[in-house]
Amino acid sequence: MLLRVVASLSQFPAHVPQLLTSTVIQCAKAKMKRSALQHAVTLMQPELRGQLAPEHRRKIENLVRKKEDMCVGVVVRVCV
Repeated sequence: MLLRVVASLSQFPAHVPQLLTSTVIQCAKAKMKRSALQHAVTLMQPELRGQLAPEHRRKIENLVRKKEDMCVGVVVRVCV
């Protein structure tokens, strides 16, 4: 359900960081590694990083840092 909501983030501009944070956490718990990484990278962009909740910041930063371990054999395109 969260993946569908995140697909249309433009309809919820005031809640973008909260929705992405929830999506990353739930995808990581559900072993949906590709989706978790994709949304974590989006959340780590400079315009959203400052709005990230402090209690989740470390977990999401570690997820992005350790993306090589998560995506063995998976092609991930990160646009910087």
